[in-house]
Amino acid sequence: MAAGDGFLKVFRSLGARVVQGGQTMNPSVQEILNAVNSSGYQEVVLLPNNSNIVLTARNVKDLTPHHVEVVPTETAPQGICALLAFNFQADMQTNVAAMEQAARAVHTVEVTRAVRDAEVDGMQVTAGQSLGIYDGRVVATSDSADDVLLATFDQAPMSELEIVTIYWGAGASENAAHAVAARVRQTHPALAVEVVEGGQPHYPYVISLE
Repeated sequence: MAAGDGFLKVFRSLGARVVQGGQTMNPSVQEILNAVNSSGYQEVVLLPNNSNIVLTARNVKDLTPHHVEVVPTETAPQGICALLAFNFQADMQTNVAAMEQAARAVHTVEVTRAVRDAEVDGMQVTAGQSLGIYDGRVVATSDSADDVLLATFDQAPMSELEIVTIYWGAGASENAAHAVAARVRQTHPALAVEVVEGGQPHYPYVISLE
């Protein structure tokens, strides 16, 4: 499951069949079931790539004659890393175990905008502010999406990482993403920093930390 033309291209390039949907537009059980039943495979691994879709994906298992397993990925970067661990020569259970391990190994930073005043994860946020989310928790706020992204990195074990992939989407631009990437390289010169168009709605940036 994925949202954004860029993310769709990434997942398809890795051999996945994509059901479109994500935050605020979760796909239905029927949409996922249709994709499973028309896949042409007897064994199918589902990657929800959003915490809101995990349960929906699991509900599909009992509705199809296909052997379906769910790797409970909660972000697109987790899904991409899981797919990279997939081995066509391995059996289902070996692949599921490898994909789950790969998904757990990646950290995800997401930048979005608060739609209302609220207290979230113990932080007071104001409508219009940019929020920095680290592995599902709001950890930083700022009036600047770029600044909140960098502030959120403070939560990550940067010295243990090798690759940072910045996926830019609605509310950001390629130039802005490259400018942020340059700031990351300056602060963390040992990291390989990549910029990819994700095209995701609602999130100017989604970042994979590996």
